[in-house]
Amino acid sequence: MRSIVFIHIPRTGGGTFKNILTSWYLPENCHRINCDHEAILAGIRKGNLNPFRQHNRVMHGHFAYHPSYKKYFLCTFLRNPVDWVVSRWAYHKMHKRPLYTGSVIDFMDWGFVNMQSKYLKGSTLDDFNFVGITDRYVDSMKMFKRLAPLSKVEKWININDWEEEMIWQKKVFDGNFKNASRPIYVTAEEKQIIQERNQEDFELYKRALERLLKFINNTDFL
Repeated sequence: MRSIVFIHIPRTGGGTFKNILTSWYLPENCHRINCDHEAILAGIRKGNLNPFRQHNRVMHGHFAYHPSYKKYFLCTFLRNPVDWVVSRWAYHKMHKRPLYTGSVIDFMDWGFVNMQSKYLKGSTLDDFNFVGITDRYVDSMKMFKRLAPLSKVEKWININDWEEEMIWQKKVFDGNFKNASRPIYVTAEEKQIIQERNQEDFELYKRALERLLKFINNTDFL
């Protein structure tokens, strides 16, 4: 089987996708890469974005793109940038130590702008075998099934109802997922500022969404 690299950008539904990968290819073939690049990418901390050495057939974690990953089946998920910034801000307010108490604008001033583009810096979408869209999760998983190395697990070989699977996944995560964050309110003015300050992410998201929609329109999912 061709090895898989999943660049898990935080707050994009990657926890669900990681669980599916583990079930799809079995836990013994999956390995989490423990190198969190986010603080370096945001400019909060200095350091090197070193590539990892291959461990198992599926490698996943919060690491940034490196050209050496192109030889693998490379995948990631992207999210609407306004939703991403708000979700990441809410996570920091709830979970980070010390707790973050600033506004969403202060959060961007801290360095959290165009973070999805920063994770994928140096790449193009053509370098990826699969790019999912968080707000089109069902369609994304249908696309993944068509493109990914085949699973030997009967459940995934025969799956044809991704809507039902996503309902089940949501039930699994509700109230239990450690990265969950409560909904948080932002004003229309704040949303506009987020959009203006994350244009790189919007362009990346737009191109990835167009690619997904093109695939959907040209593929028979039945």
